[in-house]
Amino acid sequence: MFALVAWTVYANVVSADQHVVARAEALAREKTGCGSGCTRTRLEGSSRVIDKRYAFTFEKGGVVKVVCRRPYIAFGDFACTIQ
Repeated sequence: MFALVAWTVYANVVSADQHVVARAEALAREKTGCGSGCTRTRLEGSSRVIDKRYAFTFEKGGVVKVVCRRPYIAFGDFACTIQ
């Protein structure tokens, strides 16, 4: 049980998440409708054991909040949705 908890904390909180941020930002840009034409002015994020939450602020599109979760708490690829 301890090993599963340790792996979950590592996989969801401690490990690098650049690919998750890139996926979340692509979804946020799609939501704003400006694609690569908008300049991102701010990125706020938090990593929790259950999910990763991001708030992207774009020059023209405002703030878009995205939540990324794994299908199983410790395993599987992250899937992101607009909050």
